[in-house]
Amino acid sequence: MMPGFADNARRIVQEMIAKRQGQHSRWRITPTVLGYGQLATQAKIATVVMILGASVTTTVSPYYVRTSFILSQSSWIMGERAAKNGSKRVVTLVNEWAPGTEAETAFKQRYYRARRANH
Repeated sequence: MMPGFADNARRIVQEMIAKRQGQHSRWRITPTVLGYGQLATQAKIATVVMILGASVTTTVSPYYVRTSFILSQSSWIMGERAAKNGSKRVVTLVNEWAPGTEAETAFKQRYYRARRANH
């Protein structure tokens, strides 16, 4: 996780709550959203989470709603395509945030299932 993002998000949300500014917020980076979920829940702040690739982000608060995709969806498709196109050796390179590891897992699962199905 990138240092500081979650801490800064918590601080900003705490300031918003203290000043009673806004009844909603929006964030775009997974560590940020994970960092202040409890505050959003306690303050009952509706939050739109955009462009966050991990499925876990919307489980952090009942006040979160996702308006985009999760990265594992497209990775699943790429894994199937690689297997069906005959790729026998695949290398993945991902970040260690939740979206990266989740995407890699989806890719590998689909790749190996599709390879077994094609043989």
